[in-house]
Amino acid sequence: MDPSRYITVSGNVSLNASWLAGPYKSVNSKIKIVPSVGERGGVFMVSFGGLFQNPPAVVVSQVWGGTGPPGNTRDNAVVMDITPDWFTVATGDDNGVTIPRNFSFIASGYMSKDA
Repeated sequence: MDPSRYITVSGNVSLNASWLAGPYKSVNSKIKIVPSVGERGGVFMVSFGGLFQNPPAVVVSQVWGGTGPPGNTRDNAVVMDITPDWFTVATGDDNGVTIPRNFSFIASGYMSKDA
């Protein structure tokens, strides 16, 4: 594969599915965030808009933005599924309950020929 087609996109997403920072990308793209779904929320879909040829490597982390004591290590973000077009992430509280939280992500892979 042509290394010049390897790209990285990233961003910081709020619990309300808006951009806190980013999206940062090495190419022009149409990255979108689908708001939290489910009974309590806390599951987000990040759409790459046809950017990747294959499922990219995706890393997520909860962004602790609170005041007072530091975030608990059980406050977390977990990648649930990855496709070439999107990934889903679940965020949760310190009891393991899935609820909306701020998170950051980095996705790297080969760019689609159509991108």
